[in-house]
Amino acid sequence: MQIKDITIFGYGKMQNVTFENLGMLRVFYGENEAGKSTIMSFIHSLLFGFPTKQQNENRYEPKTRSAYGGKM
Repeated sequence: MQIKDITIFGYGKMQNVTFENLGMLRVFYGENEAGKSTIMSFIHSLLFGFPTKQQNENRYEPKTRSAYGGKM
């Protein structure tokens, strides 16, 4: 599978973020609290389903906006 682009409508602190033209291998790097783990959790949630409110996993619901989710 090849991910061509990622659009995040609202997931944690990320809102209206788009990563385009992703090649065969993409490495996200940055300082602490830059959002690397949030992007990884977003991809995992899209592939395997978003956690329900009854589950103990973090849902990363946006605090300032009602849109939740995104697309790949």
